[in-house]
Amino acid sequence: MSERYRDFDAWEAERKQEPLRFRFHGQEFDLPPSLPAIIPIRAMRLQKQVGADGDVPEGELMELALSLFGEEQLERLLETGVGMDTLGEIVQWAVAEYGAGAAEQGNAPGPDTDPGQIS
Repeated sequence: MSERYRDFDAWEAERKQEPLRFRFHGQEFDLPPSLPAIIPIRAMRLQKQVGADGDVPEGELMELALSLFGEEQLERLLETGVGMDTLGEIVQWAVAEYGAGAAEQGNAPGPDTDPGQIS
């Protein structure tokens, strides 16, 4: 292979990261080991649309949650009767936890990045 080639499947497999877990209404939920890139990208786009202090529309919050949980787990969480405010809190907690994990690995977001600014 060329020196200009890298196998990121192998790289990711070697990382052996643990999923992010939480409990709600007696059920355990597993989130991906690292933050899906679509979430901060969508969050930045939303921030441009609604401003730093603007409220994220519920539809956008659901799209962020779907990206984070996956369809099956999100459906299971919704069946518990979770409220929108609690769902927002779970998403904020998860994003903050991902940020804390990145900081421990030396990959912290920049100083102007606030991972909890999704509400």
